Amino acid sequence: MKRLFLLLLIITATCYLTTAQTKKAPKTDTSKNKNPSLTDSVNVKFPLKLNTANFSRIDSADMNLNPAVPIEKYGFVDTADLKMTRCDFEKDANAMVLFDRGEMALTAPEIILERQRRVKVFNDNGKGEANIHIELNNRFGTETILEIEGETINLENGKIRYTKLDPKLIYAEHTDKNKDVITFSLPDVKAGSVFEYRYMWARNFSRNFPPWNFQCNLPTRYSQLDAFINPMLTFSVYQNTANVFVRDTVSMGGFGHVWAMANIPSTRDEAYMRSAADVLQNLTFIISAVKVNGQTVNIDQSWSDVGREIAADKDFYKPYDQSLHDEDDLVKKAAALKSDDQKIAFLFNQVKTVMKYNDLKNWMSKDGIKAAWKRKAAAGAKSI
Repeated sequence: MKRLFLLLLIITATCYLTTAQTKKAPKTDTSKNKNPSLTDSVNVKFPLKLNTANFSRIDSADMNLNPAVPIEKYGFVDTADLKMTRCDFEKDANAMVLFDRGEMALTAPEIILERQRRVKVFNDNGKGEANIHIELNNRFGTETILEIEGETINLENGKIRYTKLDPKLIYAEHTDKNKDVITFSLPDVKAGSVFEYRYMWARNFSRNFPPWNFQCNLPTRYSQLDAFINPMLTFSVYQNTANVFVRDTVSMGGFGHVWAMANIPSTRDEAYMRSAADVLQNLTFIISAVKVNGQTVNIDQSWSDVGREIAADKDFYKPYDQSLHDEDDLVKKAAALKSDDQKIAFLFNQVKTVMKYNDLKNWMSKDGIKAAWKRKAAAGAKSI
């Protein structure tokens, strides 16, 4: 927990300095040491961006980890993993996640996540796993990648060889007004390789916290999330799990928590399944209140609150204020029907018949409902 402890120290120190600048300094008390308390002001800066130039400054890989936990320092690989030829609990897997570790600070005005992920490739069919896509969804606050690096490790003639990811081969792509994606491919990946990457992700404080997925399309030997929780936030943690947690403990005197799973099976595509994301074993953080300057502000306490917020979002209501191509004819036909159910069924079937699915997925049409209806095809953004 060294990394999260350091985060707490940074936040505490910053909050203390900010408070000291806005309040009259008290008289010095030399009789005993006083620890500065966390402020509840959302105006306090979270200085990780300024204090961290690269991973060597604040490096989760330098933590003293329990030897029983299969997480290793970045760049240090067990030879047994390089010699491994298959996954013990999913023997037909083309590749497997050796470990996936995240350290997240849930605070204000920013959310920070540092993640290290290591993958073993068993055969040529698993090489495609080295093509990495990190999606940034700016709909819930501006997201940025502060740092990123990767490497591939191969065992050749009994010697370990490292091939670093060239930073020039890391690409950023703007997919639509809400989404960006960072893409790169780990170099020199072949059957038997181990590759790993790590990055630091940040988002402006918002009510939407990122989930932690223990499960993915590959079997995962070990997945762990360390979370620091700012006391100014009130939220619930929802678990969608089948595996038993191997760690589920409070840390940092109640300010943090550690969750971990082991031997997690891969997800499988099934006929008629709605969304692969819905079946993942994960943790979801739902914020319900924020304490600001001594006042508690409640956030979205019910589904009706959420519905009103969505209905007020211009991306949803604005398209309905526009006329559509051939709208008058559709309205006339619908109006001739007797019941509301008949009218709804008629319009639904018209859309179902006319619109063609183009294999693109998003919350809404990228170019707007009006343009999509005229083109007779939805235009969204490809999911990553």
